[in-house]
Amino acid sequence: MLLLGACAAPPRAHVATAVLADAPPRSREVVVTADRRASEAGLAMLKRGGAPIDAAVAAQAVLGLVEPQSSGLGGGSVLLVWHAADARLTVTDGTPRAGHDAPPGLNVDTDGTTLDPAAGVHGGGAVGVPGTLPALWAAHKAGGKLPWADLFAPAIRLAEDGFAMPRALHDVLAAADARAMYGEAAAPYLAADGTVPAIGTVLRNPAYAATLRQVARLGPAGLYDGPALAETMAALRRGGRPSRLTAADLKDYTATEQAPLCAPWHGLRVCTAPPPSFGGLLALQMLGIAGTGDLLDPDFAHRFLDAGRLAEADRRHFVGDPDVLPVPAEALLDPEYLAARAALIPPTQALMHPKPGQPEPESAWRDDPGAPTTATSQIVVVAASGDALSMTTSLTHIFGARVAAGGVVFNNALANFAPAPPSGVHYVNEMAPNKRPATPFAPVVVLDASGQPVLLGGSGGGPFVPDVVAAALIDMLANNRAPAEALARPHLSSADPDHVAVEAGTPAEALLPPLAAMGYRARAEAIPSGSAFARRLPGGWAGAADPRRDGAAVGD
Repeated sequence: MLLLGACAAPPRAHVATAVLADAPPRSREVVVTADRRASEAGLAMLKRGGAPIDAAVAAQAVLGLVEPQSSGLGGGSVLLVWHAADARLTVTDGTPRAGHDAPPGLNVDTDGTTLDPAAGVHGGGAVGVPGTLPALWAAHKAGGKLPWADLFAPAIRLAEDGFAMPRALHDVLAAADARAMYGEAAAPYLAADGTVPAIGTVLRNPAYAATLRQVARLGPAGLYDGPALAETMAALRRGGRPSRLTAADLKDYTATEQAPLCAPWHGLRVCTAPPPSFGGLLALQMLGIAGTGDLLDPDFAHRFLDAGRLAEADRRHFVGDPDVLPVPAEALLDPEYLAARAALIPPTQALMHPKPGQPEPESAWRDDPGAPTTATSQIVVVAASGDALSMTTSLTHIFGARVAAGGVVFNNALANFAPAPPSGVHYVNEMAPNKRPATPFAPVVVLDASGQPVLLGGSGGGPFVPDVVAAALIDMLANNRAPAEALARPHLSSADPDHVAVEAGTPAEALLPPLAAMGYRARAEAIPSGSAFARRLPGGWAGAADPRRDGAAVGD
């Protein structure tokens, strides 16, 4: 079999099998999230004999309290779960959906008039039917070992007894007029006068604790039945652009199980979530097109960035909800197709105006003109049993739609759809009733030649996720870097079609002159991420969290 990437470029490094010279601590089981308290809540479930999904539920409940700007029970998630007993990998899709009465786009008002596309990206009208809680519920029913109700105890305790203001949450709130910008979603985390409490200030959220008690008792119905339903619907109706979602939309959501999308890469098999999640597909394409090398080497940075630009052109042309329009994901990963895409990259200059390829007959649907958004988090769990989980979870924008009920912040996932197209035109990622928007989720599970997991992970960061995940895989598996070292490395990104970016304030800024000489429009900018990975090494697992956030890897 021809390995993905073998024809793309002569590999500059080989996938490492040796023990790291400076090996990190190793554990039989590990949990990695964007906040230590969430990681510790997950590990506590493993110590009680819980499965990875038990740990993930506990961790997500805590993240919804301490990292409410990025994920929570009002958002969407995708889970990859490894079942060691039968060497099986499953995907549970909890991507938010449009309701049954969805408009053609967020730029269309209730009376049909056209609005500024940015006008509707916040408020109840931007909320997609949340999928995180239904996805966790479905995965727990399939593989949980501990009682559902027990999994919320750590988050309830923190919400009632108090927790210290995290640095990441503080910095988000302090960067703007939080009360004016984020409204009720941020209110529990602000002082009475609207100021931002200092890092370390003890905060409480009793409304969230009360909601978790309901969810612990009733499952997803804890958000959508009885008094909770009235509170949720009132929140979705607030503001100038009220939601069209109905109680039936909320109650009828069902998470779906899908087959993973996998591709071979230098003797390994890299698996991810299929569309409408596109981050993993793009990362796999980038691996196959770019080859391997050091991201701070100008020649390899050039290949890596142009690989991303080619993959992004394909994404905008082909990726929407496959329930509505088939996505040729397997064709986009065919080694011959990737080799042909790699051959388009000039050796010493930037590729001008990357275009989508044609792995299958041309579609009449137009490219997605929108851009994905940035509030995302990552959870990784490995149990001593060998079972494991990689979960990407999101509110879409920071604080989502900026509406909340019962302490739960709701997503604005409908902002991930393209604006309504002109009459007679169809965008591949246009909004439609009950449709899922394309999202940049990229949870990964990497299997070795014997079919066993050697690496799990993913990242937050919205449009930057494919770049971050592809680079992490190259650094850990091709360049043999320890997880903590790899995740601290500078980022490069080609997510924006107008320019390429290097992470500001890092050694990657040295790439700006050579990239400019190659013809790139390149600039230094913040490239937010939120990676979490665990790598199997002789003697156990080594985990690491992105140093750009408050994350932590904990193990036993």
